[in-house]
Amino acid sequence: MTAGPVEPAGPAGPAAPGGPPSGGEENREVVRRYYEQVWNGLNLDVVDELVAPDYQPGGPEGEKRLITGAHTSFPDIRFTVDDLMVAEGDSVIVRWTAQGTHGGRFRGIAPTGAQVSWSGISIYRLAGGRLIAGWSRSDQLGLLQQLGATVALPRPPAEPSA
Repeated sequence: MTAGPVEPAGPAGPAAPGGPPSGGEENREVVRRYYEQVWNGLNLDVVDELVAPDYQPGGPEGEKRLITGAHTSFPDIRFTVDDLMVAEGDSVIVRWTAQGTHGGRFRGIAPTGAQVSWSGISIYRLAGGRLIAGWSRSDQLGLLQQLGATVALPRPPAEPSA
């Protein structure tokens, strides 16, 4: 599965030609590198450069475990950044799509070989050119359904007999 390079596809463009990047542009570049070099390139050494020691949640080692786990479950995982936006200067919002082949156990599901795709949004806060906090939400239900998982709704409580 091939994905293009991680480039912003949204309304926010590059820094003005000839001028230094703003703090927001520097932050966008950090996040772009994070997806391109760490998530797509699996270069875990870059995590130590881009993720602050007190990153929440989990610090750099927690991020390495998350990324390694994703690559174990989906060995060819690729992220495409659909939008990369700066919000309030110290935060960056990323809308992304991930694709990969289910080649390893994921949430208790044995490898299926299924080609899957899911999307999500991540928000990062940065300081000093490093990620200091991150929050992500993605379509986990859609991903699980692509892997053949089913959802059982809870049964309503039984009516008391008269």
